Parts: sequence; structure tokens; C-alpha cells
Amino acid sequence: MAWEPGTSVSVHGMAVFFIEFLHVTGLWAELRDRCPLHRTSPNAPDRATVVGSLLLSVLSGGNRYRHIDGLRGDTVLPELLGMRRIVSPDSLLRAVRDIAKEETGLSWVRDMLLESLLPVVRAGPWILDLDSTVVMVYGKQGGSAKGYNPTKPGRPSYSYHALLIGGLRLPLDVEARPGNESHAAHGAEHLWHFLDHRLPSDAQPWCVRGDISYGNESIISGCEQRHRDFLFKLRKSGGIKALLSDVDRGQYTWEDAGHGWEGREDRLQLTTWTSARRVVILRRLVQASRDATPKISPHQEALFVAELCPDDGYEYDVLVTSLRQGVATIAQFYRDRADCENTFADIKGDWSWGGFTTQHQDRNQLMACFTALVFTWWNIFVRQVSPIAHREGHVSRPILLHGVARRVTHAGKTILRLTSLHAKSQSIMMALSALTQQLKNASAHAASQFTAAKPWDAIISSIFAPLIQARAGPTP
Repeated sequence: MAWEPGTSVSVHGMAVFFIEFLHVTGLWAELRDRCPLHRTSPNAPDRATVVGSLLLSVLSGGNRYRHIDGLRGDTVLPELLGMRRIVSPDSLLRAVRDIAKEETGLSWVRDMLLESLLPVVRAGPWILDLDSTVVMVYGKQGGSAKGYNPTKPGRPSYSYHALLIGGLRLPLDVEARPGNESHAAHGAEHLWHFLDHRLPSDAQPWCVRGDISYGNESIISGCEQRHRDFLFKLRKSGGIKALLSDVDRGQYTWEDAGHGWEGREDRLQLTTWTSARRVVILRRLVQASRDATPKISPHQEALFVAELCPDDGYEYDVLVTSLRQGVATIAQFYRDRADCENTFADIKGDWSWGGFTTQHQDRNQLMACFTALVFTWWNIFVRQVSPIAHREGHVSRPILLHGVARRVTHAGKTILRLTSLHAKSQSIMMALSALTQQLKNASAHAASQFTAAKPWDAIISSIFAPLIQARAGPTP
């Protein structure tokens, strides 16, 4: 055994392809140049060093500032990003604090995220999915509070209100709020500001979709005022229970709504509503739903049975919508909304949503948006390699990130020698070599044009235009 101190190597050597992707598309240059970090001391790390360190920390799976220590011996990736070095955890924490203090600190990341996805939402009719998720924290973290927390009741948490592109698992924006502000009403102001002031008129969604938390007069009337179609689930309030009792006693014709559900439509005006609206009533037998949900606990089963209204052997769901499609189409359209949970599971479990928390809420909000930005860029990069399906982080990272890169200098040339650590290294090598050629062609094509077109726009259009058309749901 012999040590080789000072050898230029990287344990995340396969990241060189992702870095090349960021360079060709111009994303890295924009992220670095637009960062509102200003340093006057010659000994302080510059913007490229700070932003690059933050990017590599999130990309490698870190969720604490201290985790960057595992990257500080990497001498390959920093050079590719034009960095002096990878900074220490304390330097990174101070830099994030200074960025968050700037007036444009948060808008720097939010604008980058939105601008990255504008070609996606302009590629065709798209759906805006609204949802919130609980992010548990430990210790006295800024802005956290005890609220709705089904996993660890009584533990402080955050509630992340996210705006997602339906069917594509891409976040457009996120607002980190205390754990006791998980209801949709607390995220309504952020939603309307996003639609009215930040999202261009030619990129507006054709439909807004949300779960039971969003089925209230405030959100519904807001969509109607903006002439946006909507689909929300309703709580089983007194008015809804009365409606279901009438449905149970009446002789109505039910039609097949798929997956064991039956459905019918009606018109309803609750006491808190300003007008009557179309509702779709869905029901299915309890036994069928139990068979589809194995290993249910006694407590969950009690809650499950309590949802029956009325007690006639069926469970009911009631949806309110402005869409005109049939009952079966509306039912499937709402079931597709469950894909939001897959997005949350991916970005919370495999990435660092809920990580990098401090006792200052402004830094936590900044890091929540920055993580969503890196998550988005990585998934679009993965789509280049595997355009058929979304690949979650625990699948895509070992394939496209874990490998050894060694820098070798010979005859005045610097060469990176890469070794994949994955069992399918041969297939990975072929796929990434093809991707490199595609990026070179895109860069050459953009350079030969006398327009403002960017390789990013071409890449986005080629990937997401067919996906949006296939997953947009009912024809708007």
C-alpha cells in the first residue's frame, strides 16, 4: 500500500458531464454572474468559489453546511467551474448569510429557477399543481413551529408550499413557512403574486389543480377572477354531507370512473360560496378500497371508516371544477395529481429539502429555492440521457455521478481519465459519450445562428414539448 498525496482526483468524477452541460447551456455563467454577493477583501472567496461550492455540496447529496468538508480534497471539479478551491463550512455559511441579506438575494435563485423552466411551460398547455409538504427539523431552527406533522407529532417543522408543473416533477417555486401554516390559505398570497406578477402572460397554466386544502372559496374565486380552470377536492363539510345523503336516497345513474370508482355530476352552492359550481361525486365500495391499500393499521382503518359519509358501504370524494369534460376524465385527471407526492419524496429524501437549516429563516428560504434549482437542472440533464421516464435521485446519482476522475498532464495536454463505479459502466459510457456529442452540436448550432437563441431553449423544447402534450390531461 502506498499513499499518493496531492494527486488530482475526484470521487464524483462523473459530474464533469453535468458541469459541461451547465457550461454549454450557459446556466453556470448566469448563476455565477447574477449572484448578489459582493466581497472587498482580497482574502475572501469570490462569487464563483462560493456559488460553485454551494452547487457541488447540494449536488453531492449534502444537507448540512458541514458536509462540504467531504469535498474539500477534490481538486478536479473546482477547476472545471473556475473556482479557486472549495470553501470551508464556516465560509459558506457566512456567504449564504450575506446573500440572504441582499435585497435581490432570494430573487436571484427564484428568477433563475423560473427562467430555466419558461421554455418548458411555453412548450404547450400545462397544469399548475399546488401542494404543501411537511419538512421536519431538529433543534431551534428559525421560523419552525409545531403544526401538522403526521410522522413525528409535536416536533417543530416547516411547511413548504410548492408550485409544480403537473406530470413533469419540476418545481417552479417554493415558499418555506412555519409548520403551523400548512393550510392553503397561508400560501395563497404567494400563489397569486406568482401568477399575476412573475409568470408571463404567454406562460400561464390552463388549469390549477390541488388537494382538499385548496378546495375553498378564496382559492376557487381567485382562479375564476383570473379566468383559470381549476380542479380541487372538497372537505366533507355539512353541506357536502347533506349532498351525499340526497345522493344516497335518490335514484341516480352512476357511471364508471375507473379504478373501482363510480361517478356522477351535480351543481352545488355551499353557504360560503358566492355562486353555484359544478361538482363531481365519486364513490367506491369500502372493501375494494381496502384491497387496494394493504397493511393498514387499526388507527388508520378507524380514520378510513370515519370518512364514510353516509354509512352505506361506500367511501366518497367530491371534486369541484370548472372543466367541462366527462366524469371519468375528471376523475382520472385528479388521480394524476398524486404524482406531486413522488416529487416531494424525491426532493426531500434524495436531495436536501429541509437541510441547510439555521436559526435564520431568510437563509432557510434561500436554500430551499437553491435546492429546487439544482434539483431541476439535474433532472433536465438526466432527461437528456434517459428521455423516456423520470429518474429519481437514488437511481440517477449512482449512475451519472459516482465515479473517479483523475487529472493527467502529458505533453502539455490535460486529460481527465474517468472510471464509473456502476455495474453498467459500459452502457453509461456510451450514453454519456453520445450526450457529449449532442451538447457539442447544440453549442455549434447556437454559435452559427445570428439570433438570441440559446442551446438551453433547443434542449428544453426537444425534451419536454412531447411530454407536456402527452401529460397535460384533458384538452383545454
